[in-house]
Amino acid sequence: MVMNHKALEVSGQIRIMVALQKIRLQLIWGDKDQPNIIRTNQSFHELLQKNGREHEYFIYDGGHKWVDWQPNFNRVINFLLN
Repeated sequence: MVMNHKALEVSGQIRIMVALQKIRLQLIWGDKDQPNIIRTNQSFHELLQKNGREHEYFIYDGGHKWVDWQPNFNRVINFLLN
């Protein structure tokens, strides 16, 4: 069977979409983070929800500084290792 260029492109896109569904996602940001970080993460979270894409998210108290982020470091490491 010979597939045309467009069919191959669509087939490739479908394979990528299926592969991406297998990737676990976690979003984490602070409630006092930089406005662009909050806005971007919130928008991405809403897009994932709208499309039924499983993901975890957590909003911690604080901003984009190590002192705020450090208490949540174990949460991220546990997510990555499990």
